[in-house]
Amino acid sequence: KESKVNGLSYESTKGLRFDNGVPPFFCKDKGTMRTIVNDCPVLLVDGEVSSPKQLIPFVKASEGVQKLAIVADGFSDLTMDLMAMSVARGFIVLPIKAPYYGMRRESFMKDLAVVLGAKVIKPGTDDVASLGSAKTLNVGLNETIVTGSVEDISEHVAQVERELAESTSEFDGTQLRDLLAQLTSGVATIK
Repeated sequence: KESKVNGLSYESTKGLRFDNGVPPFFCKDKGTMRTIVNDCPVLLVDGEVSSPKQLIPFVKASEGVQKLAIVADGFSDLTMDLMAMSVARGFIVLPIKAPYYGMRRESFMKDLAVVLGAKVIKPGTDDVASLGSAKTLNVGLNETIVTGSVEDISEHVAQVERELAESTSEFDGTQLRDLLAQLTSGVATIK
């Protein structure tokens, strides 16, 4: 971040970084190809958003802040077109493809839900209470950095540590150690 004073400062917050971003049209800053938003509602969908109708209750719930990030397995062409129209009207929409595959994706979405204070929903569910909130969402073409609004994730960290202790697979152990590092170290910002 650009600082308003001379020198360097360091800030660390709880959050996650993952390797998927948004298509170029959804980047607000065309120079850096990034969008940075604060206090953004986030919808986590376990599956593909195949119809724009699935998003209507969540868009209505977010009208006051004029922004909504959606992390899902994928988005239909019609859904992407309508989200692009919303962006053209000034509503910030961030369609982010969920990272990983299979069980690892499912696990990651649950971890992200803990950090955001959200619930992962199935496509077609209209439970507006499942929306989480990101303190800061920094999205580029190929990466997303999210700092959550939930300060106390110690219970979830303890659960991941128990899973790591019980893990017999080297692959699972590596994944759990990576997750544990992200959850306990957070995301750092140098200003």
